[in-house]
Amino acid sequence: MRIFIIKIKNMYLISKRVAVDLFEGEYIIANLDTGLYYSLQGFGIFLINSLPLMNLADTIDRAILAFGDLESEIRDDLNSLWAELVAEEIIFQNDSFCVATVAEVPEKFEKSVFQRYADMQDLLALDPIHEVDEEGWKKKNEGES
Repeated sequence: MRIFIIKIKNMYLISKRVAVDLFEGEYIIANLDTGLYYSLQGFGIFLINSLPLMNLADTIDRAILAFGDLESEIRDDLNSLWAELVAEEIIFQNDSFCVATVAEVPEKFEKSVFQRYADMQDLLALDPIHEVDEEGWKKKNEGES
């Protein structure tokens, strides 16, 4: 991955309220506000690795250059995934200056698999990290469990 420091506004970034971690070829994404979490596999990993980015079309065109015979599949796959990432508030447009990256295109194309999970939503919402302030962990009052 190459990293460039550029001063361009309107970059697309991963939300600050989203935790993202790559684990054995799969991104695990957790939205700390909603308690929803996601699994992302396949070519979509390239899209996440390309963030922050300024222009989705340029990023897709770069991938198509590597797989010219799969232009339609790549364009459909990444545009569809992009729409889901925006709808789920995983990525957003930022109006401040950013650092841009250029991710390497994978060696082969595998359709993106993006799955949404809500089974731990209540548990993630109860996470005490949401109750930490500048003074640290809040102390329990007598009688609280």
